[in-house]
Amino acid sequence: KMADKTLDQESRQKFIETAKKIKSDIANGEQELEQKEAILHEKALHIPNQTSDKTPPEEEEVIGFIHATEERAPAEHNLDIHHVTLGEKLGIFDFHSASKVAGSNHACFMKKEGALLELALINFAVHHATSKGYTPVLTPDVARRTIVE
Repeated sequence: KMADKTLDQESRQKFIETAKKIKSDIANGEQELEQKEAILHEKALHIPNQTSDKTPPEEEEVIGFIHATEERAPAEHNLDIHHVTLGEKLGIFDFHSASKVAGSNHACFMKKEGALLELALINFAVHHATSKGYTPVLTPDVARRTIVE
């Protein structure tokens, strides 16, 4: 802490020059970052993220496809039930809401025990893969706008 809050001209000039250098370094760093982000964006555009050509593009067609399950006569111990029907009856699948969000017929919100089952299956698969030498990597949940465009 300085007792005297005034600076001599030479010290003042050193601080000004240091501040100018920092400002210039920041500007150069921001320009370099912008260039690297542009390169990253260009490379990200080449990463495939497409649905199958057989995926119906229209929402109503998607919803109709999802709900087009075979009707079966109820049986006391009928274990031969379509997984979509079972999941919807149990309240663990929500295809309708998911297809509105994702716009595709393979989207599904997993809820309650369905979500827990999904997590258990993921855990099982990752454990099996790591036992064979796989290294798991978790990517950020948030991405820059330029990455997802």
